[in-house]
Amino acid sequence: MQNSWFLYGYFYIYAYIVYFILMFRSVKQIGKVYLTYLLNGVK
Repeated sequence: MQNSWFLYGYFYIYAYIVYFILMFRSVKQIGKVYLTYLLNGVK
C-alpha cells in the first residue's frame, strides 16, 4: 500500500513538472508580448 502511494506521488510530481515546463514555455512567449505591451503603455 505504501509503495503504491509512493509510485503515485512520483508520477504526480513528474506530470506536474512536465506541465510546468510546458506552461513556462508558453508563458515566456506570451510574457514577451505582454512586457512590450506594458512598456508601450507606460511610455
